[in-house]
Amino acid sequence: MDETYDYIEIIRNYINHPRINYHLRKKENDNFNQVYSCMDVMGDVASAINVYLKSDFGIKANNTENIKDGTNYIICYGILQALILQQDAVENIASALKLKTSIYDSKALLEVREVRNKCIGHPTRKNRSYGKKSIPTFHYISRPTLNKFGFQLLSSDQHSDKFESISIKSLLEVQKKEIIKILDNLCKEIKKIEKDYKMKYKSKSLKKIIFEETYLYRREKLFSFSHNPHSIEKIAFGKFGFDAIKNSLNEVKQEMSRRNYPIESIDTIQMIYNYLEYPLSKIESCLNEKEKLDDELYFILISFIDQQINELGEILDEIDKDFSEIN
Repeated sequence: MDETYDYIEIIRNYINHPRINYHLRKKENDNFNQVYSCMDVMGDVASAINVYLKSDFGIKANNTENIKDGTNYIICYGILQALILQQDAVENIASALKLKTSIYDSKALLEVREVRNKCIGHPTRKNRSYGKKSIPTFHYISRPTLNKFGFQLLSSDQHSDKFESISIKSLLEVQKKEIIKILDNLCKEIKKIEKDYKMKYKSKSLKKIIFEETYLYRREKLFSFSHNPHSIEKIAFGKFGFDAIKNSLNEVKQEMSRRNYPIESIDTIQMIYNYLEYPLSKIESCLNEKEKLDDELYFILISFIDQQINELGEILDEIDKDFSEIN
């Protein structure tokens, strides 16, 4: 298996985390599709390189010389372009995830790009070198030397002509080594970002915002209202329990937003908050004596709220565990 797969899997797991996924999918940038496209290309290139190294096309040619030459051109053009696709994919992953790691920090990778640009990128007029303007140069692949693994390249400018040997196998070896190094740095950067992020918030439990020590007492007071809804004391206790629970729900929402981890990023949490809107509004209206609810309906609404809050607690507990797991 290609060594890049392990790194791609780390990146895939990272962007599929609900918090990261939510921000990457924002319409203003659509970085999610950019990263997935890059990972797809990485797999495609690995497959192409694997076939190139193991196959014998371009070597055994039982047809005419023209067909043999044409096959070798397609192979060399394709594999050199594949190297650039791989580089661009890694660079665009880093860009979409706003990471500092860059292929442009590798002189060896830039040299691979230069070879590609001379041979098949801009052979008829190349006027940039390593990203900067340069005098125009013109390039020719020597057909008699062309084979699956390389060729001689003639480069000319207004001052001189120069032959150089292009070894595709050597380019592949250099690129593989450098791409692995870049991906390793990229994944280390992701892990550090996540570690720093979790360290910042791990001390505060989301679950305990709701299920703190007095939760059962507040819950009991909210349930007790249904036994005698016309008692002033019961109304006061009911309001006390209701306000505390509603404030806790709001605090969870605010805390997740503060962590740049909005409730909208987790479908199940967003669904619970949506489900709670109606029963909470009915209970609040009843406690403020704007609406009358019979005991049975009140109990059903409170029981539903209680059930949803317990489900929310289980999800928040999983999030708390995620913050405590720091690699």
